[in-house]
Amino acid sequence: MHGDVKRIQFYLMGLAVVIITVLQLLLIALNRGAIIENEWKRLENYAWNVKIKSIDYNVKGGKTIISIDKNKADMMQSEADGVSLGIVQRKEKYNGTLFDGFDAKDKQKILDGKFVRKTSLADDRHIFKLYQPLYSLKGNVIGIISAMDQSGYYDELLGEIILNIFKVDFTAIFIFGIVFAVYVQKKRARIRKFQYLH
Repeated sequence: MHGDVKRIQFYLMGLAVVIITVLQLLLIALNRGAIIENEWKRLENYAWNVKIKSIDYNVKGGKTIISIDKNKADMMQSEADGVSLGIVQRKEKYNGTLFDGFDAKDKQKILDGKFVRKTSLADDRHIFKLYQPLYSLKGNVIGIISAMDQSGYYDELLGEIILNIFKVDFTAIFIFGIVFAVYVQKKRARIRKFQYLH
């Protein structure tokens, strides 16, 4: 009888731990979504609203040619050649793309928040050195951020955003790890006690 009571108590404790953990992780997941949304909005505030006319892929030397809207080209030409720029793309958005005549089947990749190198060409075109492909080219390219515009150093801004998101993920993993470790220890203690009694 006493053993049955202990067994029921252990089962209820385990069930309570699982429920509490799931609720905590759910709250963290909701908070993570809010943090990501806030960080993207902050990034959008620093982006230039530059319309990209076209992107040509498979250019020799690993470079990609991006044609800038002529109405906004003076903004780009005011920068010296070789300045670091970042292309910002928000992959969650699938409507209102800034691309004109874009074919998603043929052109699949673009940088998201990574540094590129710009070299000005004739006819209002610029070559951007793309360092790392990340997301497929679906969604809203917000604009182009200079490494030295009003946001300060772009890599520091992006690093801060990544860190803020990572903190939330780490918290979720940490909570789950502690709860799981406590549950395992309790279960081992129960097994040892059962073996000792029998």
